[in-house]
Amino acid sequence: MLIPVGLCKNTDDEQSIKPVPDFVPLNEIVEGRKDIYLIVKIIKNSSYWQVIIDGAKDGGNDFDCNVYCSGSYVETDWESQEKLLDAAVTAGVDAILLAPNNSVLLSGKMDEIYNKDIPIVLVDTITNIDSYDVCYLTDNLMAG
Repeated sequence: MLIPVGLCKNTDDEQSIKPVPDFVPLNEIVEGRKDIYLIVKIIKNSSYWQVIIDGAKDGGNDFDCNVYCSGSYVETDWESQEKLLDAAVTAGVDAILLAPNNSVLLSGKMDEIYNKDIPIVLVDTITNIDSYDVCYLTDNLMAG
């Protein structure tokens, strides 16, 4: 089930509202399969995150899962990610893949989700809490 996310307040300007991208399916959605939600740091104009998105799509096809994707428009926008996490839980997510924009400020929401027995897989960035199942990080030394 796809849930529209809506709008998120921008903390840089208390009066402005910025859109939060809706989740979009990455593969054919089939009733009865597990629903996996991917939340990347930035959804537009990033070749790195596009590789992650493509990998999630391939993984969904390989493991017979429905995969949905969204993220924020700005890499520092953790509030949009918090709203996306809420939307994923509301949709009945079976697991979440998350590249947190702020590993401290999202920790409360991650605790809440993890305590509902929803698996969380971190991508690219680890958090300051242990409320996740596994974390996949880039070896920056090797990447350099």
